[in-house]
Amino acid sequence: MDFSGKYKGTLWYGEGYALSSPNNELSFQMQIEEKDNWFTGIATDIDGVGMSVDEAKVEGIINGIHIEFDRIYKRNHYDDGNGNTIYENQEGFPIYYEGTYNDETGYYEGSWRYSVLRRFLFFFTKPVSIGSGTFRLKKVEIE
Repeated sequence: MDFSGKYKGTLWYGEGYALSSPNNELSFQMQIEEKDNWFTGIATDIDGVGMSVDEAKVEGIINGIHIEFDRIYKRNHYDDGNGNTIYENQEGFPIYYEGTYNDETGYYEGSWRYSVLRRFLFFFTKPVSIGSGTFRLKKVEIE
């Protein structure tokens, strides 16, 4: 089966995330090229809370019932607490998605998590969770 094509998705912010509150979501689309169950592509945010104007590169694996991928924005961005998005010059940290295909809904459904590396004791780094939540993703016909 060829998984290449356009996908549309929605993510919801989980508890403890800075942008979490009822109904806070982000809609996005991805265009991927798949070969031997591995894929690469570009994702863009469409609408919602935490939206970035930058594209994100996408890399992952898909096999029909399971999907895993990373989304990495061209620039790191964050909300300043006053509703303004601040952009930095360095590439964003990977946002990791993992899900399973649901025959009843026709969507890949699963969870996402966002971790960054924090330096401590001058030389060491460790991943620190910034947030997590759930997502849905579906292949769509090209419009």
